[in-house]
This record gives sequence, structure tokens and C-alpha cells, in this order.
Amino acid sequence: MLSFHGIHQCYVRLTDDYLKRYEDTYRALSTALAFHNNKIMMTYQSRFIWELWLTPYTDKALKMLTSSEHQTYSRTLPWVFL
Repeated sequence: MLSFHGIHQCYVRLTDDYLKRYEDTYRALSTALAFHNNKIMMTYQSRFIWELWLTPYTDKALKMLTSSEHQTYSRTLPWVFL
């Protein structure tokens, strides 16, 4: 799982290239680590107030991955991008 800092969806619609940069980073890391798209998940964190934020949300993805159906989940790779 690669969990990126989330932003409001409206910022993405207003031509912010944040989403594209993180999708590019996700693809580059997936390729470098030889993971296929179904083996590594990209999520977003740090949402608050009533605005719609980028999804999928990290907390919901972690709950899904730790359910009994997804016992193969084994690692989290912490990344910080500034």
C-alpha cells in the first residue's frame, strides 16, 4: 500500500497536478518493485471536514485488507513525499 496525503477533489478539478504526480510515482514504484497493479494499492489519507477528498481512503482500505478475506496482506511501505 502506498498511502499519499489527500487533498480535496475540487483542487484536482482546478488543474492541480497533485493527483497526476502521485499516480506517476505509484506507477514508477510499482514497476521498480516489480509489482503488478493488483499487488500494490494506492490510497489517500488526511481527510477532514465535509469536502470530498481523493479516494480510496487509507483507513477504509486497511480495514478491508485486514478482513478475513485478505489474509495475504503482509506489509506497509511508509513513504513521505515533500
